[in-house]
Amino acid sequence: MTKSDSSIYTIILFSLILFSCTEQNEKFVPEKFEIERSVVKMPLTVKAIIAFEGGYVCNFENWEDTTVHIGFLDKNFHLLKRRTKQLNRGLEYLKSIWTAHDTLFAIDLKMIKYWRNGCWNFYKKLPFEDRTNYMSYELNVPIYEDAQFVVRACSRGEFGGAVFFKDKKTGKTYSCASNCVNAVHKIDGTYYVSSSLAHGCGFSKVLQIADPRKLYEIKENRQRCDCAWYDIYSKDPKIDEIKHPVGYNKGYKVLMDTTAIYLTGAFESKGHLYHIISDTKNTYLGYLNHKKIVVLDTIASHPSWYYGVRDLQNNPNLFIIRNSKFNGVIVREKNKIRLIKFKN
Repeated sequence: MTKSDSSIYTIILFSLILFSCTEQNEKFVPEKFEIERSVVKMPLTVKAIIAFEGGYVCNFENWEDTTVHIGFLDKNFHLLKRRTKQLNRGLEYLKSIWTAHDTLFAIDLKMIKYWRNGCWNFYKKLPFEDRTNYMSYELNVPIYEDAQFVVRACSRGEFGGAVFFKDKKTGKTYSCASNCVNAVHKIDGTYYVSSSLAHGCGFSKVLQIADPRKLYEIKENRQRCDCAWYDIYSKDPKIDEIKHPVGYNKGYKVLMDTTAIYLTGAFESKGHLYHIISDTKNTYLGYLNHKKIVVLDTIASHPSWYYGVRDLQNNPNLFIIRNSKFNGVIVREKNKIRLIKFKN
């Protein structure tokens, strides 16, 4: 198959996949984006990366050297050894990192720690995890915030996940199912929540939420700590039936719900939402329009599965890629899409 044939095949493939989505304005003309590709040397495999203090902090996958868990990178993703050495002091077994309100947090062993005044400080101890509160530590800090709402999310992988909107004025919390959230945008007063689970053939979804107060209201404390509060299991282990609270699926509109296509992430430009999409072969840049995905360009000739950014508020244009074919990041800088591969 020629390159031209492959491109035509890709466009036909996405055109045949139907979605229930709002139609873009007929006058909408998508922007043109330049694709730039580069390779950066890295001593270890990067698990996660997040913007912090003018550069980036990354979490390394390291099973041998227990003195190196985390790294500090400059704007071009080059490792700064002095800052890296400083950040690794006081860590024993780093599990996860994220930021909130310019503060860096870390899950280290069974504790949540935060970085301040050049050292790690104790924040709180993690509760014992079971089926209902697994990964609920993600709810300790927001992933997005504006004048009206603080948004949190957590995921139990194939066992469910949710997004939570806390009203700053009333203190009430509203929620709906959204597993592995990787983008939250507010455009013209409406929220768009994108999520994608890399399990099996892959699952992706985009929700449109005009008013979070019309979502299901979370009133019980156990629901606030449960990443899949909408699934009610029987206390009898012999009964497999799963029930749901009345109204658990209200208040949102599904713009996209599909399998076999992985939604790596989304970014907003000039009031329009663009998506980075991956199938089993390539990674594409496109957008939703008239019940289909319109492909604008091919970013990479390999799939790109998103690993996650905790602080979506300050990382709206950073997409972490970590799979068997590629370890690196996709960065959007105005009208440039940078594909950066980490090589070690």
